Amino acid sequence: MIIFIKNRKPMISSKTPPSSKTKPSSTAAGDAENGKTYPILNPANGALITEVPDMGAIETKRAIEAANAALPEWNTKTAGERAAILRRWYELQMANVDDLT
Repeated sequence: MIIFIKNRKPMISSKTPPSSKTKPSSTAAGDAENGKTYPILNPANGALITEVPDMGAIETKRAIEAANAALPEWNTKTAGERAAILRRWYELQMANVDDLT
């Protein structure tokens, strides 16, 4: 499956794409129940960038349930507390960008 977004330029990175042997990304909902993956291809040249879990109804339900379970605690946070959490998440992503790309 290839996804193209109309009226958007492809993102170009100076980094070498991960090899096709890279473990598929995992999400809060976990890996695909069926164990299947689908490729993410570079639309400019068709090269394999990575593979991601081919998630369906089971995984979608699991993600929704996880989000619903987290919402009550998130709702108790002030805007400042939420901002601090999101800022820390951003900082962790930037500190580990090589592992995430």
